[in-house]
Amino acid sequence: MLDKTNVMVEFIITVEQLDLNKLTNVIGISPSESWLKGDSIPDKKIARPDSCWILSTGMKNLLILTISYIR
Repeated sequence: MLDKTNVMVEFIITVEQLDLNKLTNVIGISPSESWLKGDSIPDKKIARPDSCWILSTGMKNLLILTISYIR
């Protein structure tokens, strides 16, 4: 039987102070999303409390094969 599901995998680094460019160069991959402490949050009147670097697969649709058998 094939079942559909949605999956997302994220690797997140959150710290108070972060050099986003240095981290990106060390890891060798550009982040999916990043921000610095104090950056404004879109559509809100508050600032980000921490810096953050995120690498995400985004939401992916998967088919899972389920095999059942009776002895």
